[in-house]
Amino acid sequence: MVMTRRQLIPILPRYKGKAILSILLIISFAINVLVLVSSSYSSLVFRDNSHDAFCTEILKVIGNEQNALDDLQREILFTNHRADQSMFGTNFIRDVWMCLYNDQRYNITENLEVDDPLQNSVQRNGGNETDPYKFDIWEAIINNITGFKPNDDVKSRADPIWELLTRPIINPHTYPFIHNQPKACVENGIQYILAVPSFPANFKNRQKVRQHQTGQFARNLTNRVRLLFFLGNVPQGSKDFHNVQKQIDQESQTHQDIIQCDFIESFRNMTIKASLILRWSVSHCTKSIFVLRMDDDLRANLPEMSRAMKDYSADSTKNPHFILGQVAKDWGPVRKKNKYYTSWEEYPYTKLPPFILGGTMGYSVETADLLFMAYQRLKLFFLEDVFISAMCASKAGVSIYHNSAFQFEHWKW
Repeated sequence: MVMTRRQLIPILPRYKGKAILSILLIISFAINVLVLVSSSYSSLVFRDNSHDAFCTEILKVIGNEQNALDDLQREILFTNHRADQSMFGTNFIRDVWMCLYNDQRYNITENLEVDDPLQNSVQRNGGNETDPYKFDIWEAIINNITGFKPNDDVKSRADPIWELLTRPIINPHTYPFIHNQPKACVENGIQYILAVPSFPANFKNRQKVRQHQTGQFARNLTNRVRLLFFLGNVPQGSKDFHNVQKQIDQESQTHQDIIQCDFIESFRNMTIKASLILRWSVSHCTKSIFVLRMDDDLRANLPEMSRAMKDYSADSTKNPHFILGQVAKDWGPVRKKNKYYTSWEEYPYTKLPPFILGGTMGYSVETADLLFMAYQRLKLFFLEDVFISAMCASKAGVSIYHNSAFQFEHWKW
């Protein structure tokens, strides 16, 4: 039992009253705090001298609430990187995670270490980029960001797309076309669509693509490639709105390679533009056609890219629904103020899931169909390469594969 201030005062020698009183009061206060904390924690951890009692109390609090589990995972991720803002100590979190690991209601495959569970999970599983979404920690994070709540009534593990299709459409993508090339996929036995997203005012970039190796490869009929540029709408409040749109109208008439949709063009709307490529491909092309996507400010090896797509599609050991490209792993969201800035509210984790760099990527129209269905049903995330190749892919049963043929470099103007 801890002595109170009233009990301490009578036994203090009078000649050292003030000094000793101050010291003892401090000690008494510290002991009281330690006893309070210890009793609170031990009442859970050591009740009946059993760790099971602790787990019973914790699981009773968490229950089946997904938000509580998401908050716990956020705390685990923050403990090492933002310790000053962490609500709990690492021992407490480790114990909670062990409880979840031992309880069959929670699909936790390993007792992840507290310091950096994402990194440890990747290392334990060999960093296999061919199917990174087997990690339950990634699945939980993607569910949180995209608002995807697992449905226990659907056997999603046997067929992920089946569970996806039970979700309501929240992103219908009904933007009308300003310019379209509806017959581009049926001309000259086309096998590849070279889809180039481009900002409306990037006239020089588009012309450079047409004139150099990319355009030359597409103009060679034996390659069976169709080059198309995908644009959003010019913001009507912009200074050169009428002039820019007039030039686009003329450009489309001259080259017949512009697909423009009526949504506001901006960096934060790049996910909508990525879905435009998916939507157009699915609506206008047969499923046997491949989509090669590349930005308008870089060069890449198109012959190697097209050859890689054929090789992977013919490999029966691979998932038939795949995206090829440069896989980025162990990347974190940008917290500095620039166009890539991602707030903690948008993405409350320290690592992004493995994804394909947006500069170049390839997939079949059949895969595009799955990705577009996922896009329609998930909450949007503004980094389009992360959203499409990680979040949508994971929910549509699409694998990502790293392939050196998709290396690229930006032009030096």
